[in-house]
Amino acid sequence: MALNLDGSYEQIKFHDYESVLLYNNTQYETYEPHWHASTEIIMPVKGDYTIICNGTNYYLKERDILIITPGTVHSIPACHGQRYIFLADFFHYIKSDCFSTIQAALSPVTLINGNTLPEIHDTCAQLISSCAEEYFGENRFRETAVFHFLVQLFLLVGRTLSDESAVFHDISPDKKRHYTEAFSSVCEYIHQHYAENLCVDTAASMTGFSKYHFLRLFKQFAGDTFYHYVNAQRIYHACLLLSDPEKNITEVAMSCGFHSISSFLRIFKLQKGCTPTEFRRIHNTTNTSITLPASD
Repeated sequence: MALNLDGSYEQIKFHDYESVLLYNNTQYETYEPHWHASTEIIMPVKGDYTIICNGTNYYLKERDILIITPGTVHSIPACHGQRYIFLADFFHYIKSDCFSTIQAALSPVTLINGNTLPEIHDTCAQLISSCAEEYFGENRFRETAVFHFLVQLFLLVGRTLSDESAVFHDISPDKKRHYTEAFSSVCEYIHQHYAENLCVDTAASMTGFSKYHFLRLFKQFAGDTFYHYVNAQRIYHACLLLSDPEKNITEVAMSCGFHSISSFLRIFKLQKGCTPTEFRRIHNTTNTSITLPASD
């Protein structure tokens, strides 16, 4: 099956009525810098593998897992071996802003191996293997089965990352549950209203905490500051809009909640390592195609 690149934007073509693709990839081929609107999960089965994301090298050994969130520019040098490559459109399948909260915690990439998350690494690798067994087995309802395993994977990783960051530690279970629900609602609100004028006072009032207390607890919950979290959501949507050549940079900025083009340019550069114009220029280069083996 061929996957087309329009410049750096990978145009994912899922099978009819499906929103997940899995490749048993054995090609020795370099994949140039690209990005897409789908989540990508890579796990080497035989041999090591290198993935470059936003200028950082990630070295994967057999059964290591790399989760790449939508909008992250990445490239893959040619390498011998075998690896599973998932492309999944979770937002098409899971209509839940809670899942967006988990995905935001994984951004831009999450490496799962014996060093980073040793307590869940084996379980995650087994879940990926179960996905492959279902997918290539051509079983009935295979997409539902695959997403069943993938949701388990994301839930496990999300909970583990939350536990490791000591979210709302040293409080009673009832109070922790209340805090978690309150800040989950705030994150869901941000995902829905990122293009609007979001201020910390309004967000704090949703939880009933003072501004100072809210900012401290939000960072515990999301692993990031309130303003950086909001801007990350805006930049993600800006990347998607930049793939449309009909939209100018100012229009993209305003559509994503930036009221100053200078702040948009500065924040985009900080988060993506290039300007919006450079990002678009890569996107508008000569079309290329990547050919991956059929998933049968």
